[in-house]
Amino acid sequence: MSSIRFAAIAAALLGSACQAAQAPPSPESASTTPAAAAPASQAPAAAALDLSQYVKADDTLLARKEFDLLGDGNPQTVLIVRHGGKDASQMYPCQLLILRKDASAYAVAASSDKVVECFFNEVAKNAKDLSDNLKLSKDSLVYVNQGEKSSTTYSFKYSSETSGWRLDRAESHYSVPSETSDDLDSYEETAAYPKDFALIALGEFDPTRIEDAMRANKQKTP
Repeated sequence: MSSIRFAAIAAALLGSACQAAQAPPSPESASTTPAAAAPASQAPAAAALDLSQYVKADDTLLARKEFDLLGDGNPQTVLIVRHGGKDASQMYPCQLLILRKDASAYAVAASSDKVVECFFNEVAKNAKDLSDNLKLSKDSLVYVNQGEKSSTTYSFKYSSETSGWRLDRAESHYSVPSETSDDLDSYEETAAYPKDFALIALGEFDPTRIEDAMRANKQKTP
């Protein structure tokens, strides 16, 4: 075989090999190629508390506490806000709020502007911080209205029957001038659910609703 004919045969074989290497994969072989994994979905961002929804420009935040009140692993936030305004002659209330954190936002679970006395209680009216007056524990919220010579404590319990907060007990201590001496006489008034009053939800609480019940349990203390 001449060298020219051998070179021609070798060139032909080399061209066939290159075409086979560059041929696209058959449909059968392409179907066996694993598909790229879809990107994992991102978990929703945790809810963040926007205090500006509850504490306005003229308001004062007097207490903020977080606690797992219901024991369900989802802590609730309790705020005490003294509302304000530009009218100096107007009396503005202090509001107690219990905030529940849902999947993507906070919501008010219960609130009252009658629990924290700001109208006639000079201590609360001028206080900068009332955190020490607020006590939280499982299924329990207690607030102490501390006056100069008196105190009134309201205890609320979470009711699984009504899925809400209700007044459980009220207790008042105060001193007045004695009618028989120059000293002060001290008294205690109490009322408890259900012995002394019917169910009162936190949002419907008003001290005037239990005045008679507390007065009926008035007693002198040492």
